[in-house]
Amino acid sequence: MYLVVIKDSMLLTKNKPEFVPNTVKVAPIKVKNKTFYHVSWKAVEKKETSLGKEFVNLTENQIWNPVKKTLLIANIEKSIDITEIEYLDKFKNASQTISKKRNEGYLFSLLSNGDFSLSNKNNMTKYSYNEKTDKYESVKR
Repeated sequence: MYLVVIKDSMLLTKNKPEFVPNTVKVAPIKVKNKTFYHVSWKAVEKKETSLGKEFVNLTENQIWNPVKKTLLIANIEKSIDITEIEYLDKFKNASQTISKKRNEGYLFSLLSNGDFSLSNKNNMTKYSYNEKTDKYESVKR
C-alpha cells in the first residue's frame, strides 16, 4: 500500500490488487510544531506447498508530511513462521516436521514526541526530525 498525491489531497491505495491488510491506521502526530501522519498496516500472507507452510506477518509504518506531500520514512518488518516436512531417508518413508522463525527488517517504535527508533536483535537507532533539512536523522549517542 502507498499514498498517492492528487492535487491538494493524499489517497491511500494498494499497489497489488490481491493485497488485503488486516488493519490500517492513519493517525496525526505532532513533531516540533508540525503535524505529520503516521500510516501503518498489518497483513498476513500464507503460502502452502506439499513440503511445508509459510506464514508471513507483515507490518509497514510510514510517516508523511501532508503540507509538502512527501514521505519522510517508510519501514517494513516481517516475521516469518515456517513449518517444513523433512524426510529422513531417500525413499521418503520417515519424516519429521521442523518449525522455524525468521525476522526481516527493523522493529519500528514511534515515540511520544514524534521521534522513532528502529531496532533489531543487534542494535537500536533513534531518529529525530530536523526542521532545517526537513528529514529524520539518526541521533548520535
